[in-house]
Amino acid sequence: GFEYQAPYFAGIIELENGTKVPSQIIDCEESDLKIGLKVISVVRRSRKPQAADIIEYGIKFKPL
Repeated sequence: GFEYQAPYFAGIIELENGTKVPSQIIDCEESDLKIGLKVISVVRRSRKPQAADIIEYGIKFKPL
């Protein structure tokens, strides 16, 4: 169900309080990804909605 988001990058994000969460990393190229990359959280659509569906949103991360 995520074909329209390809390529789909994911990683383990360490929050300021030390908590680690798995998440999608968006708005970047594969060559931009590296350990220690600074990111910011954003709210984005989680799935492509169908005609009568509710639009689902979620937290994703993008490089600063």
